[in-house]
Amino acid sequence: MSLLAVAAVVGGIVLVPKTTTWLDTFLEPTFAGSSVVVNPSDSLLVLGLILGTVLGLLGIFVAYTIWVRRPGTSARWVERFSGLHRVFVNKWYFDELIDLLVVRPALWFGRWGQQTFERVFVNGTLIGGTSGIVRAGSAAVRAAQSGFLRAYAALLLFGVVAVGLYFLIRSA
Repeated sequence: MSLLAVAAVVGGIVLVPKTTTWLDTFLEPTFAGSSVVVNPSDSLLVLGLILGTVLGLLGIFVAYTIWVRRPGTSARWVERFSGLHRVFVNKWYFDELIDLLVVRPALWFGRWGQQTFERVFVNGTLIGGTSGIVRAGSAAVRAAQSGFLRAYAALLLFGVVAVGLYFLIRSA
């Protein structure tokens, strides 16, 4: 929270109208020709600055009154507005909403991908099919590799006959 407070103070100092313009100058090419850029009048700037200051001071006064001048006020308000307090403590239930709308569907999709797509298609078809082809080819080669010289000579003779037959058929 301290880092956010420091960043808010720095951002507030950097963006005080009519005092610092380096950020506006830096961002000006980005918004050149944009219809979104609005330059408020000086009276609106003054009104906004006064309103922001008054609201900030009012917040500080309310916090000082609740926790310093009259301790125990916050506990009474928690009892009186328990439903509203529960909503605020649970951060407007945004975590539960994000869990329902984003996290659970992502988990479901991930489980489906792991259990169905990966196991059936990837492991079954791609990996299992490829390894099955290699296994069948290996079995055929193992059967042909008996270790007997006459078997190797017969395979060599069969290969020479097959190549010769191929060229005879092609030349005809």
